[in-house]
Amino acid sequence: MENNKYTVGSMVINRYKGITRLGVIQSKRKDSQGWMNFRIHFFEDAVYQSSQRNRSALSGEDFFRETYRVDELELVDPQWLSTVLRSYGEYHNER
Repeated sequence: MENNKYTVGSMVINRYKGITRLGVIQSKRKDSQGWMNFRIHFFEDAVYQSSQRNRSALSGEDFFRETYRVDELELVDPQWLSTVLRSYGEYHNER
């Protein structure tokens, strides 16, 4: 359940009901069942935030989360992501 590659400062992706979220690990802790949990700072997260506000307004419950379990996240290599975005830009400019 523990993965030492997930460290503070690592970039991660979370997918929630069709919403893709990218963020960075701010802190981590192990819960009582042995799972690693993380606080994440998500970037450009307006779509998710709006979705959760809507959900909360409809149900009267608070659905905003402060931590995410390791199995809800995947590591992202920022250098790889940068290369992909640069390649996309080059492709888009060629058209």
